Amino acid sequence: MFRYLWFHCILLLLLLYSGCSSEPTYLYPSRETQEIRYLCTRVYNREYSTNMNWKKSPPVSITVQPEKVTLYFENNEAFSMPRPGDVQLSSGSFRCP
Repeated sequence: MFRYLWFHCILLLLLLYSGCSSEPTYLYPSRETQEIRYLCTRVYNREYSTNMNWKKSPPVSITVQPEKVTLYFENNEAFSMPRPGDVQLSSGSFRCP
């Protein structure tokens, strides 16, 4: 019984220590990951969904440029749209989650 109680006390102390550490770890994804996910799903909004060739094909990757964003889909289709002003993602290529 004493070992069982001792084990739980140590476990509780470890959990408290990890929660009060100097570098907090957050449970939500980074801003970059959130923006990549936003750009990968934005193409399915009503504004862009007139082109239905890629509707059933998920995006594989995106290329972010200063003026536009290009999405590449599994069925070898590509779609370009203007880069939203609120996206702070640096230019480059990223894989969609």
